[in-house]
Amino acid sequence: MSTNIYDWKVERNAHTLQGSLSFQCGIPNLADQIVHDIGRTRLHNVTEVALNIIVDAPSGFAMTLLESYTSSSLETTIILTWSRCPEYWEDLWDHRPLGLIVAEYHLLSTCLHAVAHKKRFRIPTMTTTSLTPTERRIFRFLSHGYTNSQIADFFLMDTPIVKLQKH
Repeated sequence: MSTNIYDWKVERNAHTLQGSLSFQCGIPNLADQIVHDIGRTRLHNVTEVALNIIVDAPSGFAMTLLESYTSSSLETTIILTWSRCPEYWEDLWDHRPLGLIVAEYHLLSTCLHAVAHKKRFRIPTMTTTSLTPTERRIFRFLSHGYTNSQIADFFLMDTPIVKLQKH
């Protein structure tokens, strides 16, 4: 994992927001590339608002990292992901980060402006999924190789109920 820290500044409608960004990424140098792509002109040497950005690379990195976060650290966290799975987006959003951007990382400066005012920011704003949060959690456990009985034990339910949730 790499952690890079940058200073940032966003000017919009004669209003200036500034602070420091901490990028956490599972792929070395990817955060540097993202910062370069959004334009270093927006990043200046000032500090007022500290934000943490998790770059979900490789896929699943953000979810693993979020498991160790406290609710107070999530209040300053933005997640960038390229996952194509709406259920995964919902899983990330269920952790209550301040921001979630799917594939549109060039919108980071817009997101910074919103979250600096403690407004939650999400692109895409809504997703359509027929799965409930519990069903998504069960599928996440299945994707990690847990058996139906292990999942039932974790959720304190009967194994047949887990089987029904899967279908």
